[in-house]
Amino acid sequence: KDGSGVTGKCRITVNNTAYFVKSIDELESPHNYSNNSSDIWIYTAPASQNELTITFDERTEVEEDFDYIYLLSGDGTEVGKYTGTQLSGKTIKIPGNMVKIKLVSDDAGTEWGFKVKSINEKPKLTVALSADPVGSIVSGSQVRLIAEASGGSGKYTYKFLVCDDKDNWYRIQDYGTNNTCTWIPGTAGKKTLYVDVKDSDGSIKRAELLYEVKNKEVPLTVKFTASPSASAASGSEVKLTAEVSGGNR
Repeated sequence: KDGSGVTGKCRITVNNTAYFVKSIDELESPHNYSNNSSDIWIYTAPASQNELTITFDERTEVEEDFDYIYLLSGDGTEVGKYTGTQLSGKTIKIPGNMVKIKLVSDDAGTEWGFKVKSINEKPKLTVALSADPVGSIVSGSQVRLIAEASGGSGKYTYKFLVCDDKDNWYRIQDYGTNNTCTWIPGTAGKKTLYVDVKDSDGSIKRAELLYEVKNKEVPLTVKFTASPSASAASGSEVKLTAEVSGGNR
């Protein structure tokens, strides 16, 4: 409204389609795409995946400053907004196991659109902790701790810790490439063993294991003596002595 008294009307039809694709080959727009569209392509990897690395075709292009491609994670968080050739041949990381690609165009002018060339899926980092011997051991004996990691990216480093039933923490081994270590427990009691595994991206995953340390058992022995030994005359005094060791008092 500019004071001229001139008015007009127009109709704009916006087409919106959601495509749930099952393969990378389906992750592309029409070439060229249509005007007045707001289409979205949704790709979901297995739940075990923690990150998607997406590479776009070099021909990817939309009308600069008028049409846009939005990349969103599974929860709807916007990872990026792109126009023109900003996504041409580019590689973008999407957190989680789902990506949503939304192409929004205006009412005039189009370009080639987009095509996803590849998706590299990054499995979630997982770790399991075990001990040998299993479950419990006598104080002062050796326990071998073993960590088994999978997923994540690159090489792993491992840190081993122990916490007693009084919430006292001790480091058994700081971060290193060895996934096993030897622990020699001292004080008896209930313990919780931990391993922290870190991948090359800095992601950390923890596993824990309940363990019991028992007091060292010493066999119960007794030594019995008489004085005088062997024999004594009738009516004489005989001193009997018992010396006990070991066992539980």
